[in-house]
Amino acid sequence: GMQSLFANEPPAESAPTLPFDDSSVESFPADPPTTNQPVATPPAANRSVPIEQSTLPLTTSDSAIEIPDFSSPGSFTEDPPSNINQRTAPRGSSVTSTPGTTGNIPARPAGGSTSSGSFAGSIRPAAGRSAPVTDGALIEAATEETPFFTEDLNNRSVTTPRSNSTTPPAANGSRPRTSVAGAEADPQNPAFDVNDRNFSRNVPAPTLTDDDFPPLPPVQFGNNRADSQNGSSNDPGTSRQGLSGRGSGLSVPASDEINSNRPSGQASSVRTASGSVSEVLRPHLAISKQAPRSATVGVPLDYVIEVRNEGESVANAVIVEDEVPSGAKYVRSEPAATFDSATGKLTWEFAELEATETRQIKVTIEPTGEGTLSGVATVRFRATVSSSTVITAPRLSLDVDGPAEARIGDEVTFRFTIRNQGSGSAQNVILRNVLPEGLTHPEGQDLEYEITELPAGDVRQIELSVVAVKDGVFSNSALVTGPGDTQAQGAAEIRIIGSQLTVERMGPARRYVGRSGQYRNIVTNDTNFDATNAWVYERVPQGMSFVSAGQGGVYDNATRTISWPIDRLGPGQQAVLDVELVAEVAQDMETVVEVVEGAGYRAQARHTVAIEDIHNVSADVSRISGPVSVGERFGFQISIDNRGTAVATDVSVSITVPKEIEVIAAGAGSISGRMRPGNVVQYSTVVRIQPDEKVVFPLTLRGSRAASNVAIVARMTYAEMKEPLVVSESVTVIADDL
Repeated sequence: GMQSLFANEPPAESAPTLPFDDSSVESFPADPPTTNQPVATPPAANRSVPIEQSTLPLTTSDSAIEIPDFSSPGSFTEDPPSNINQRTAPRGSSVTSTPGTTGNIPARPAGGSTSSGSFAGSIRPAAGRSAPVTDGALIEAATEETPFFTEDLNNRSVTTPRSNSTTPPAANGSRPRTSVAGAEADPQNPAFDVNDRNFSRNVPAPTLTDDDFPPLPPVQFGNNRADSQNGSSNDPGTSRQGLSGRGSGLSVPASDEINSNRPSGQASSVRTASGSVSEVLRPHLAISKQAPRSATVGVPLDYVIEVRNEGESVANAVIVEDEVPSGAKYVRSEPAATFDSATGKLTWEFAELEATETRQIKVTIEPTGEGTLSGVATVRFRATVSSSTVITAPRLSLDVDGPAEARIGDEVTFRFTIRNQGSGSAQNVILRNVLPEGLTHPEGQDLEYEITELPAGDVRQIELSVVAVKDGVFSNSALVTGPGDTQAQGAAEIRIIGSQLTVERMGPARRYVGRSGQYRNIVTNDTNFDATNAWVYERVPQGMSFVSAGQGGVYDNATRTISWPIDRLGPGQQAVLDVELVAEVAQDMETVVEVVEGAGYRAQARHTVAIEDIHNVSADVSRISGPVSVGERFGFQISIDNRGTAVATDVSVSITVPKEIEVIAAGAGSISGRMRPGNVVQYSTVVRIQPDEKVVFPLTLRGSRAASNVAIVARMTYAEMKEPLVVSESVTVIADDL
C-alpha cells in the first residue's frame, strides 16, 4: 500500500481564490427578434459584461451593400445579415446569449480545475451576458437582422425593408420623423414603444432625421480608361460607396455609455456596469465600379470592380456579385467568376479580406445593341470579433534528481522538486513514488507525500533515501497530482553496479609444441568506485606447462593454478598480470582467467591457443671415400631423419643410379627395393617415421665401366611435404691398367 514517508513540510500560506459569483453580474435584456417590420433597437440591449473566468463576446455578422452602375440614379442598399444559429467558437471565445437560447455551455465552476482544456461542471448562461465556452462547444445564438433604409434621390421618400409603407416627404423638403410600423404610440415619444415586450427598461427612443441620411451625389462614369482607373473618391467617373457613416446619429441612453457614432470599420468602445472597457474591431468594406462612359456595339469593353476593407479587422467569406446588363453578353473576368447564364449573375468568392486589403475584379462584356447599360454590384461578408481572457490555474512541474550510479548495498537519496508555475494556488498536492525493483525502502515500494497548499510561484523540495539491492539500470519515476486533473511526472535513471571489475586475456593464438608463449591478463575497473580485496586466478591446461608469472603471481603445481591478489583498484584503473607457458601437446588449448571481487562477483575471460607440431624431415646420403675400380663392389645408403615434433607418414624413397654403375642389391629387413626402368631403384613405402626416428635405405653397387663424376641421386617424399627432397653423391669409376 502507499505510505507517506517523506520528511514533513510546513504548510504554505493559503492564496486567495476567485469564486464565481453569479449574483455579481448584472443581467441585461437581449436584442429583439427580427420581424417583418423594422424595429428600433437600443444599442445596449445586447452587450458583453466581464465576469469571473469570462471571455469577451464572439460577434458574427454578414453585411452587404449595393452600388449603382453606369447611368442609373444613385442608390444605396444595405442588406440585412443572415441568421447564424450554430457555429463553433474557438477556445477562449464566448457567446452572447439571448433570451430563449437553450443548451448548457460547459464552464469551470469556482474552485474547479481543468486538464487538457476540459472543464468540470456546467452552467446555463444568464440572459444577455457572456459565458466561456470550450473547444467544439455548440453555440446557439441568433444574430439579429439590422434594419436598413433605401434612399431614392428622385422622389426623396423613405422606404423600409419588408414593408410597402412609404412616408411622403415633408413640405419643407426635410424628412419627417418615422414611427415603427405596428407599434403603439408612446405619448412621450411617438417613434418608440417603451411597452414593447422585447425591452425591459424605459429608454429614450431613437429618431431619424435628414442629418442621418445626407443626399447622395449622382452616379457617373469616367470619359476614358484613365478616368476609370483613378482611385480618387472625387473622381466623377467613380461610384464609391461603403458602410462608413450609415446608421449614425441614433439617440442612445446615456447610462450605457456606448459610442455608436463610429463608422462600422472602426473600433467601438463599450463600458460595462463594472467599469471595464472592451474594444471591438469591425471590418468595413467599400465597393466601387469603374467603367467607360460609352462603348460600341460588338466591341468588348472592360470595367473594374474594386472591393476594399477600410475597417480594422478581417472580413471572412466575402462574396461579390454583379449582373451582366441587358443588351450585353459576358465575355470573361479576372479572376474567373461563376456565371449563371439564366440570371446573368456573376459571383466571386474570397475566403477573407484583411484590413486595408483591396481586391480588384476586371470584367469584360460585349454590347449587343444600342442603349444604356446598367447594373448593380454587391458585396457580402462575415466578420467575427473575439478576444480572450486569462484564467488563473495552477500548473505543476516535477524534477527528480539522484545519483547516476550506486553499488549494491549503498544508501541512495533522491530529491523531488515540485514547482507551481501556474497563476493559481494548488491545494492538496500529492507526490507519489513507486520504487523500481533495484531500490527498496523498509516500508515498501509505494510511497507518497502530501502538500496541503502550494501557492503560485512556490517551489517545494522533498528528499527520499532508499537502498540499492539489485544491479542494473533502473528509472525511478514519480507523479505529482493537484486539484482536478492537474499533474506532472518526473524520473531519474540510476545504474546500480554489482560487478565492478572486468578481465581480458591477451596472447598469441598459435604456438608450436615445445615453444613457450607470453600471455597477459588485464583487469579493469570501469566504475566510479574503488574495487578492493579482489583475486585473479588462472588455471594452466593439460598439455601446457608453467614457466613464470609476474606481478606477484604464485603457481600451485597441485591444482595447476596461478593466483594474483589485488588489494585496491581505483576508478578507471587497470592491473596487468603477465604469465609464460610452454606448449607440450599439439592440440587446441583453452585457458580460463577469473577475477573474484570482495563482494563475491565474478568475471571471466577465455582464450584458446592452437598448438601445432613441427614437421622437419631430412635426408642424407653416405659418402664414398674415393674412386672405385671397374668391377669393384661398394655400399651406398640413404638416411631419413625425422627431427620435428610431428610424425612423418607415407615416406617414399627412390634412387637413380648412373648407367656406368650396376645395382647388385637394394633394401634390408622390412625395406625392400626393386628396379624400375631407367636404372631406378624404388623402395617400399614406410608408413610412418616418429619424431627423432631415423630410417636407412641401403644399396649395393658395382662399377661396370669407367666413368668420371657421375651422380647417384635420391628423392624422398612424405604426406606432410609439398615438394620432394632431393640429395645426391658423385662417383668416379676408373679402369686399372694391366
